[in-house]
Amino acid sequence: LGRDPRVHLFYTNNTEDIQKADIIILPGSKSTIDDLYELRRNGVAQAIIRAHRDGATVMGICGGYQMMGVEVLDPDHVEGTIERLPGLGLLPVSTSMTGEKVTRQDTFHLAVTDVDAGPMQGYEIHMGETKPVQDASPSPLNIFADGHPDGCFVDAKCMGTYIHGILDNTAFIDFLLEPWK
Repeated sequence: LGRDPRVHLFYTNNTEDIQKADIIILPGSKSTIDDLYELRRNGVAQAIIRAHRDGATVMGICGGYQMMGVEVLDPDHVEGTIERLPGLGLLPVSTSMTGEKVTRQDTFHLAVTDVDAGPMQGYEIHMGETKPVQDASPSPLNIFADGHPDGCFVDAKCMGTYIHGILDNTAFIDFLLEPWK
């Protein structure tokens, strides 16, 4: 993504910078709950929510995807002592931390566009299971047509996925940047 000439990529936790961004990408995390707690504490969570409300695209990858949901649960204390923390509420999903790590290579097709971009590649490596919340409206959709729940797509400006390396696929970058042409 950083090598794409259409993109001016920068890393920040500055709330003013976040407000100026067209696309906000929440990356993976080794400590989802602790990092979500910090985003709430330092005002970044509120800045992301506000930026999305003002029209920015927000995409979460792995732990970032988990943070975008309604809540992150850790009843078995896999990550620490916090058993429940509200998420950003941008995606109608809930994540429960589990002790089992999911690792797999993925070949997938984009299921949210009429264009067949062909197969794309990525991988998953995460703890936790993410499911739709009971009263989800609109109901979350898989971003990818490969048969397992690997992401949530509300619209072209709000999505999350467990697939790392997704931004190494030109077809996905084209899809992500489409609203900003």
